[in-house]
Amino acid sequence: LLNRKVGVELIGSEHPRARAVQDAARDAATVAEVRFAQVLDVAEQDGLVYVVTEWISDAADLAVRLARGPMSPARATALARETAAALAQAHASGLAHGALDPKHLLETDTGQVKILGFRLAAAAAGADPASAAQAQADDVLAIGRLWYAALTGRWPAPEGGFGLEAPPYAHGRPYSPAQIR
Repeated sequence: LLNRKVGVELIGSEHPRARAVQDAARDAATVAEVRFAQVLDVAEQDGLVYVVTEWISDAADLAVRLARGPMSPARATALARETAAALAQAHASGLAHGALDPKHLLETDTGQVKILGFRLAAAAAGADPASAAQAQADDVLAIGRLWYAALTGRWPAPEGGFGLEAPPYAHGRPYSPAQIR
């Protein structure tokens, strides 16, 4: 019984990813990093696996935030730095987010960075990297993409993504943030 708002994710016990979600939730709970939405409980009951997580109020995901335009270079860099620091702690424990994107990165009204779906988003999506090292490398690449998006308001892929336009390309590479700004 909690005297606060929480998030609850449910998956049928017979679902092929149910065990992976449970394991991911337990892994996520071992990393004491305030920038991750904390896992408060995980259990299986009455044919359902449930994961209870911290509820983040007064926050918007990066895609929603960038709909208003790019961030200042200082704010975009601070966002990337805080995300990198949180993931560095997880990586030191041998864990990775595995599915970091603008929908999983929140900024609260007070400017705090919160990361949703640590371990859980990848498990729920069925992502299975070749190794822990590959998952961690994917996280680092994701931080670079998020930083680019925060600086430019565009998603660095030829088709764009997450409600963000694609950047212009030259010679098979996206324009630099300085060229776009």
